[in-house]
Amino acid sequence: MSYASILKITVKAPIHPITSEYIRDTIDRAEKENASLLIIALNTPGGLDTSMREIIERILSSKTPVLVYVSPSGARAASAG
Repeated sequence: MSYASILKITVKAPIHPITSEYIRDTIDRAEKENASLLIIALNTPGGLDTSMREIIERILSSKTPVLVYVSPSGARAASAG
């Protein structure tokens, strides 16, 4: 019996180039490992517009489905830019 692989990361930081690289690298890993889903738990005050655009483009081009949610209770995902 095989089980689906689900990856989960938590981002608790402003959105900047290092955050973008971390998320993009994780998506690359999910694709390489043939994960069935990547979950991103997000809590951010916002950040750089260019970094957010890079993240969005990578999520949209991902072969692995990506689920992003704001967590934990009381967390936020403020505007980047």
